[in-house]
Amino acid sequence: MNQSQSKSLGKKTTNKKVAKVEIPYKPRPYQLDVHNSLKRFSVLVCHRRFGKSVLAINELIKTAADKPRSLCAFIAPTYRQGKSIAWEYLKFYTEPLMKFGGSRNETELRIDLFNQSRIQIFGADNPDSIRGMGFDKVVMDEYAIMSPRVWTEIVRPAVSDKLGSVLFIGTPMGHNQFWEVFDFAQRGHKDWYGKLYRASETAVIPDDELEQAKAIMSPEQYEQEFECSFTAAVSGSYYGRLITKADKEEK
Repeated sequence: MNQSQSKSLGKKTTNKKVAKVEIPYKPRPYQLDVHNSLKRFSVLVCHRRFGKSVLAINELIKTAADKPRSLCAFIAPTYRQGKSIAWEYLKFYTEPLMKFGGSRNETELRIDLFNQSRIQIFGADNPDSIRGMGFDKVVMDEYAIMSPRVWTEIVRPAVSDKLGSVLFIGTPMGHNQFWEVFDFAQRGHKDWYGKLYRASETAVIPDDELEQAKAIMSPEQYEQEFECSFTAAVSGSYYGRLITKADKEEK
């Protein structure tokens, strides 16, 4: 993926011309690092305002544009969250593609592209709405606050026949199911990739802004939301703070 994401779209004409379409997405350096590193199953632990939703939406668009008749899904913790977080991004970044054909369905939060590919937003609060579908690519946003069975019972089987890929994105909320998939991704499995991005390392948020946030948040809140600590949820615990400190020093 280039610094300015673009798609080469084949149009069936007598001259077999290929149109180059520029998507209005310019990844930050760490986002670009993610795009170049993803595997079939990828887990991104990102601080707040990293830009993970924008990154994920553009990964779905890339798959849908490059692979005709593909089916891609963005799964949010609730359908309402998916509409408020992802739908506007999806419409904005697919706008340049719509001149080649396709349609939008506001009721079903669905984009159909020129090549018969589809990108749709779902909510994990209604997991049965996803059952029976086969996906080429799935994004699971804020998996830490979803029921674990959405992954194990629904999404994992749904990508099996197409050998589809899955991208987990989110911020920690203790040692729950999100930590489990991140831990699994870091154990060297060939089809898995896991990476953690702290605000103190990415420079996405200015230092002064981080200092202001730190001044009004508890140490545990700050460590969880901006430094992506899985242990900070042991709120107020001296033991939890020691683990967090040790984790950082180990990196």
